[in-house]
Amino acid sequence: AFWVRSNRDGGLLSMNNDVRVHSDQSWLKQQEHLPGVLRISLTSQSQPYRDEAVIEFGHGSDQGGAEKMFSMYADAPGLYSQKGDRAYSINFLSSIEAHPVVPLGLRLGATDGYRLVFSGVEGFGGMVVLEDRELGVRQNLKDHPEYVFAGSAGNLSDRFVVRFAKDDPTGVEEVSVNEPVVWYHDGRLQVVNTWAEDARVQLFDSRGRVAMEFMVAASGFESRVVTLDPGVYVVRMSGGRQLHTVKLVVGRR
Repeated sequence: AFWVRSNRDGGLLSMNNDVRVHSDQSWLKQQEHLPGVLRISLTSQSQPYRDEAVIEFGHGSDQGGAEKMFSMYADAPGLYSQKGDRAYSINFLSSIEAHPVVPLGLRLGATDGYRLVFSGVEGFGGMVVLEDRELGVRQNLKDHPEYVFAGSAGNLSDRFVVRFAKDDPTGVEEVSVNEPVVWYHDGRLQVVNTWAEDARVQLFDSRGRVAMEFMVAASGFESRVVTLDPGVYVVRMSGGRQLHTVKLVVGRR
């Protein structure tokens, strides 16, 4: 399937059998790894939808690609890269030297946990880094090709960028995997576990009593119904040798 955009009303596109091709050529979507091609997928933790985008270097100019067409389903996440003032699902670029930083945009249909998965990083000679500007996190995608985060419904056009280096530089500031994310929304405690191991989640009230306890799978997401009175709560996550603590302030409705 493909999209067709007309620059005028009443446009007509016709094709006959002459355009049909039977070939064993390895097309873009059929090859797992192509040099200079980064594939990105976006999935929601609680919705069945999935979206994908491609950033492809090595073209003679920055012209071309496939402009982004968003889903007809309002709660489906959308993923795109930006070039100028346009959004692209497939973005043709000339070189890494000309485009060392590529903005990555998302259109989220719901407040949820989300996962970005990057493939094709092996086809780049240098470092490929995802930067989350909202959290101040930079992640080396060659070491950690998946990034789990919490997002609110809306268009996130300036939260993420992908940084490319022609060669692996020395003295680069350390990049790290993002910490777990915990929030309380609409009577639910929501937890995104970014660790590579299962985590125990404990919710404590202001008196230090355990109000809730459950497990979250490695790189998983959990949403638990719980009614919390206004006040201050502490969520403690533990897994292996790791420990993460978050303070929650629940206000009056």
